[in-house]
Amino acid sequence: MIFNLINGGSSGSIDDAYAVVSVTYPEGSTCICTKSDIELRAPNTSGNVMFGLPEGGTWTISCRDGAQSASDTVTVSQYGVYSKTLTYQVIPEVLYIFKSGEGVQTALGDYTGTVTTGGVNYTPAVTNDYITLAPSQFFVAVVTGTNSTVSVSGYSAMHCLFDSWSLTGSEDLIRVGYTSSKTFDTSSPPAGSSPSNGSTTSGTNTEVIVNLPSSGSYYFYAYVTTSYARATISNWWLE
Repeated sequence: MIFNLINGGSSGSIDDAYAVVSVTYPEGSTCICTKSDIELRAPNTSGNVMFGLPEGGTWTISCRDGAQSASDTVTVSQYGVYSKTLTYQVIPEVLYIFKSGEGVQTALGDYTGTVTTGGVNYTPAVTNDYITLAPSQFFVAVVTGTNSTVSVSGYSAMHCLFDSWSLTGSEDLIRVGYTSSKTFDTSSPPAGSSPSNGSTTSGTNTEVIVNLPSSGSYYFYAYVTTSYARATISNWWLE
């Protein structure tokens, strides 16, 4: 059953309502209120509506605008005016993992022991200005990354700005990217990229951009292998 709102029919009108729910929702969205096979629809997308409920119980209020949606419930046991506000999750234009001058923005996790190449791993040096990845032994790795997975919804690329970096030996490797697991083998690394284009061995103020899938949640990692490679990250973000 679908009832019209605001004097559109006796069963769904405010005058004959068991109770009223005043809903505020994002302007431009459609909004409905449902219970079992009863559906009440907002007459427009103005962002405000008063639903006249024909009976008590638990009602679900939802709104949608394209891919964005929100919902909430209200339980009605007696006559009265109830209020609900629906909002969409706000995705920041830029999500920082690390920001120079402010330090860690998205909690970093312990990846020690998860990189199998070399078998010995060292944690990075982290200050408010830099993440420094610098192994102290040959054939080892320094790894860091997000402690938890991060949703890529709303973001198209991961950016990592290296303040400085250097490769000396042929087995040196610097890499940043994303992975579905904290455990991976650097000899077969997950999706990512390096500040080196294959011929360059050092640089400053080098930005690495890694395109992201359209959906899903991932760990974001950075690592350096062997004792000769060095990398200092000043900013690391999604946008």
